[in-house]
Order: sequence, then C-alpha cells, then structure tokens
Amino acid sequence: MMLLVIRVAVVVVVMNMKMKKKKKMIILITIGMMTMMMVMLMLKMMMLLVMITMMLLRLLMLLLLLLLMMKKTKKK
Repeated sequence: MMLLVIRVAVVVVVMNMKMKKKKKMIILITIGMMTMMMVMLMLKMMMLLVMITMMLLRLLMLLLLLLLMMKKTKKK
C-alpha cells in the first residue's frame, strides 16, 4: 500500500514539474486520495460482509440443530 502511495506521489510531482500548474497538481492529488479512500472503504466493506455472512451461517446452523432436536423430541 505504501509503495503505491509513493508511486502516486512521484507521478504527481513529475506531472507538476511538466505542467507547472497548481490546479492540475491539486486535482491529481484529490483524485489519488479519493481512489485510495474508495479502495480502503471497499476492503472494509468486504471484511464486514464476510463477518456478517459468518454470523448468518452460525445462526442457520443453530436453527437447524434446534429443528432436529424438536423433531427428535416429537418422535419420542
């Protein structure tokens, strides 16, 4: 992740040296930051989804166990 940030910074600096326009530099930096934030958010969302799915699976297993227990008790 850090290497990617460094690369982006280098690219921005190079572009600024070529263009010599402050607006372009600022826009590039903002775009870079936004993309990084989006990536981080996506990763966090994926982690949350995994956690939620695991919880749901556990709940389903518990429900199935309860149903089996109920069936066993009814047979007796």
